[in-house]
Amino acid sequence: MAIGPISICRDGRDKYGRTVASVTAYGNNVAERMIAEGCAWAYTKYLEANSFLPSLEQAARQARRGLWALDAVEPWLYRSGRAPVTYSPTTNQWAVAIHASNRGTVFDRVFDWAEHQYPDLLVGGTTNQALGDGTIYRCYANNFCIGYRDGIFLTYDGRVMSQVGTEAQLLPQAEAQGF
Repeated sequence: MAIGPISICRDGRDKYGRTVASVTAYGNNVAERMIAEGCAWAYTKYLEANSFLPSLEQAARQARRGLWALDAVEPWLYRSGRAPVTYSPTTNQWAVAIHASNRGTVFDRVFDWAEHQYPDLLVGGTTNQALGDGTIYRCYANNFCIGYRDGIFLTYDGRVMSQVGTEAQLLPQAEAQGF
């Protein structure tokens, strides 16, 4: 689809059903330009192996452009509550205030981590759903589901529900990788 100097090329949908697209405005790839100017992160979790976006981010970091002019905190680290927070003696304040309410739920953090660990299996996921018994779950394009109830993580393959671990076992693994 092209409208004047702006074109949008749909690449597909993400696990939440949102459109993933490449946007070009006035002859510039918007993602490339935002990253090169220090206005966005190159989120490597979803980039193709040969992407040059991380090198654009590195150049912006070295030049201290945009968000790199300060001690920027990646949104996924901030949401997980594991962000490195710096103190500014100039302003006598912390750069970012992190409160428990900023942390994602245990099940969201472990679900997101599992999707990162098993990207071929956990593709095309739904948003979180709830059952009447308190189970929270996400299902994927292959009808495989992961769930959480009373501190226990479960999987369901369409026939058998299995326990895969407890919160105490899986959360530290997720946290170790920034989730």
